[in-house]
Amino acid sequence: MAPIDPSLGKKMLFSTLGVHVNRCLDPSQICKNPAIRAHSVQNAAVMHLLQRAGHVKMLAPDHHNADSFALVWRDVGRNLATTFEGFCSVHDAALFAPIDTLPFSETNQAQLFLYAYRAVARELHTLMEAGVRTQSLYHQRVEAGIDKGNEPELAGMMAIDHMMTAHSTYTYKTVLDLALLDRDFNVLSHEIVRLAPQVPAIAASAFFDLDTRHYQDDPPRVALNIFPISRDEAVVIFSFTDADAEPVREYIREILASSGEYQKYLVSRLLLLHAENFVVAPALFDTWTEAKRDTIRDFFLETIRYGSAKESRDFYLF
Repeated sequence: MAPIDPSLGKKMLFSTLGVHVNRCLDPSQICKNPAIRAHSVQNAAVMHLLQRAGHVKMLAPDHHNADSFALVWRDVGRNLATTFEGFCSVHDAALFAPIDTLPFSETNQAQLFLYAYRAVARELHTLMEAGVRTQSLYHQRVEAGIDKGNEPELAGMMAIDHMMTAHSTYTYKTVLDLALLDRDFNVLSHEIVRLAPQVPAIAASAFFDLDTRHYQDDPPRVALNIFPISRDEAVVIFSFTDADAEPVREYIREILASSGEYQKYLVSRLLLLHAENFVVAPALFDTWTEAKRDTIRDFFLETIRYGSAKESRDFYLF
């Protein structure tokens, strides 16, 4: 492999940031309309409870640091936070009306299904973009003479790995697509934790698998949604298929069995371990010390690819 000129490496890396996947992921899989920046966390009600002056706090890449990948806490407009180009305007409005226009009800199976469905769609879109960007970077490396392109190479294998993960998630989503078209919302089971009293603190929408190193086949997966439903209550929703129910319930057993501040700690730590699509209320963020903000950011960075046994009182997100 040829040595990489640092300036060329940075140029190639930052050029891939402009690569986007714009496709409507409607359940029929035939929509050709352009996708809009659809929210994965409900904007009108949830973001309204969290925002201050139209903004929320998120961890975002530091584009001013060209020498290495770094994250910083940023103010992000509520209309941009948690958005992804995964649905056209027609399907986004029609599919998610039950959760975007109606109050939350833990007995409404359609609502619970749609929260999970949107998390799965958002993760699929993220993985598709990662696959396209990694493949684009590999092609640039071949054109620059860094890689040969006709034999197994790390950059090429990374691109294949991203595509395989995206395909696996696509297969999972097709099961939910059929269920949605048939209105068979019971294809997913849910565990709901209500946090009260709880001021608006965070919101998240994520879909992830359990530790893949413990499973030879597709690992169990779970959708996680966290959001305030009023000024003094929040909900945590775990959603999963019957096939994954036993390992998922075992994985979250301690959360379900606990209560109070310790339960909030366990939920916070789980979110930081597995998810990057979350926002923090600025009013809460202002109460965190610089050390706490750094601890959360560093733990999040540390666990992007691998788990961690680290514990810290600073992991509280509530």
